[in-house]
Amino acid sequence: MTTQRMQERVVEELAGRIAGFLTERNGAVEESALVGRFRGFGRIRTLALRWLAERGHVRRTRNACGTTVIAYTVTPEPVVRAAAGLHEVREAALEAERRERLKPTAEEYGTDTEAYRFYTDLLAGGRISAEDLPFKLPAQRDE
Repeated sequence: MTTQRMQERVVEELAGRIAGFLTERNGAVEESALVGRFRGFGRIRTLALRWLAERGHVRRTRNACGTTVIAYTVTPEPVVRAAAGLHEVREAALEAERRERLKPTAEEYGTDTEAYRFYTDLLAGGRISAEDLPFKLPAQRDE
């Protein structure tokens, strides 16, 4: 068997695995998830995606925020948009978590300051929530 034929067989095998992965994910997946799942395959993964695209099985869609989604050509557009939206939701959650971790404690913020009293009055009056405070309340501390 020639080297070229062996490479073709490997590409076809990986294309089958990629198709299975897409099927598990409702027919659409963010490209970075596909790269993560088939991390060690680099160039062969690219060739397998090209092989699937040339045969009309998959398409690549890029949305406005730059996320690329690989989907079956028959996958409904709402499913493709949902796969792209998962990235945005995940990034927003990570950013909110990071901001919360970086907030100073009430003691670090300064409990004797005018700003501290202003925010605690707003909180006591129900006009803001604890998440909106620029500091962590003592019960909100990370352990």
